[in-house]
Amino acid sequence: MHIHFDQLGYKLFQNLKRSTCQCIVLIYYNLDQVSFGKFRNNFIAHSPVMRAYGNGEFVGMAKDICCVEGVFPKNQNVGLLTFDHPDEATKCIESKPELREPHHYGGKDLFIIPLCSPAQSWPGYRFIQLDIYEPKNSTVFTKYMNILVPIVTRHGGHVIAGTTQSGHFMGARRPSFFFLVQWRIRDAFFVCNAEVTPLQRESGASCTSRILFELDTQHFAWC
Repeated sequence: MHIHFDQLGYKLFQNLKRSTCQCIVLIYYNLDQVSFGKFRNNFIAHSPVMRAYGNGEFVGMAKDICCVEGVFPKNQNVGLLTFDHPDEATKCIESKPELREPHHYGGKDLFIIPLCSPAQSWPGYRFIQLDIYEPKNSTVFTKYMNILVPIVTRHGGHVIAGTTQSGHFMGARRPSFFFLVQWRIRDAFFVCNAEVTPLQRESGASCTSRILFELDTQHFAWC
């Protein structure tokens, strides 16, 4: 892990050590404003633009979201993009009104998440765990993360992000820490979660939301 300090020298929360420059763009969108298909079609239509910026790709959208900790609004869904570098992701989104302006696709929140490890094949690892934390104590949270990562790995999870350094592009939320894991098998996540949850609560690590979803990667257009 890397320790970061603010301008006054106070220790901030640790980020998992990075071995890649890749990033994921998480787009929370409102199902009351735009259909599943319209959101998909908007990003498929802009695939050539995204490829021109750091091999950007529309990876897919969440389906069958299961919230096991905290809350996740029922009228929201999540879309995922990938880029070779966070700077390229930012340039791409800023380049087109259809990507930059949320009313085109019902966007509510958009975060650019630097990865700590390269993502594995999405069809193979099609289940995504997304945790959002609001830790209060950096020392306690660091101890929790040092325990969490080996447990997740032992159960077959592939940790791809653990960071405070998310780029915020739209929305009112400012989450403190994102933790993302890819899973091959849905049940493996639930076995792992049963072991992790008591440790998380004992440590006081405040998890405002933990969701698991299957990534829908079918790139056909529909409305």
